[in-house]
Amino acid sequence: MNALGAFLAWLQASDRDFDLAGQDLALEHFGGQVCEVVLAHLVQRNVFVALTAADRPYRRAKSLSEAVQIMSIAKAQQHIDPVLFDLLLASGVYRRYAERFMQLEQIDEVDITQYLGMNA
Repeated sequence: MNALGAFLAWLQASDRDFDLAGQDLALEHFGGQVCEVVLAHLVQRNVFVALTAADRPYRRAKSLSEAVQIMSIAKAQQHIDPVLFDLLLASGVYRRYAERFMQLEQIDEVDITQYLGMNA
């Protein structure tokens, strides 16, 4: 099994809310091709959710600005895809996720301009 297939199998078995709950996550949904972009997106998304999750008994949930700042370090160290990270910020998806899934006290202001492009 390739990395994408393994990740999708884990995702399907988990109870985390990735907006994919209840869907069949077979590789056919990705045109039958193993797509590195899809894997990179899912990994990035998993990191963001893990950082902000309030249901982890072993640590406190990060605020929105803390999560973005930590992910910008991961971007600078090439642990996550820089283009996808910039897209996460520029599209406002990070903010929409926060408004839908994060606790109010976690949601703070984020100046995304300092993280976009080469300024990370």
